Amino acid sequence: MTQSSSSPLLLVNKLAPPLALFLFEAFVMQSPLGFVSIIGALCGLGSVAIQVYQKTLPKNIAAIAALVWLLVPVATFGFNAYNNQLAQTRAQQVIAACEDYRAANGRYPRSLSDLVPRYFPEVPRAKIGGMYGSFMYITGEKSTLLIWTVVPPFYRFVWNFEEKRWGHFD
Repeated sequence: MTQSSSSPLLLVNKLAPPLALFLFEAFVMQSPLGFVSIIGALCGLGSVAIQVYQKTLPKNIAAIAALVWLLVPVATFGFNAYNNQLAQTRAQQVIAACEDYRAANGRYPRSLSDLVPRYFPEVPRAKIGGMYGSFMYITGEKSTLLIWTVVPPFYRFVWNFEEKRWGHFD
């Protein structure tokens, strides 16, 4: 192997794809099941193994790349578990603010923006980043609901303000 084949640039070249996959899966897709990261990790590990077999990749770089590929699904699962816990905590804060608003105004807010700036500096997001990171707040004649997505795009937790209980749909 030449000196350039084990350079830091080669290491960056091997680590960029798994890190990009983690960022995509955790921040954009937000799927706790992590299918994309699992499939990506398997493909990445296969690619590393082939390159080691063909002797086109130094073993020290291959070991680091393989470790990072293995960590992608683990990091994705961990980040999504954290993100869902964060959404649950933030939901409790929004529920408390809505109840305080109701006590002060005799009704629930028409939208979460009614809670700004007295209760929050800005409308809170359920999760960090992602397509499904916002709360849905629905007011109707019979019920007021706070909803956040646990498993995009189908599984959602729903707080019913009138019944004072959590439920789920999808």
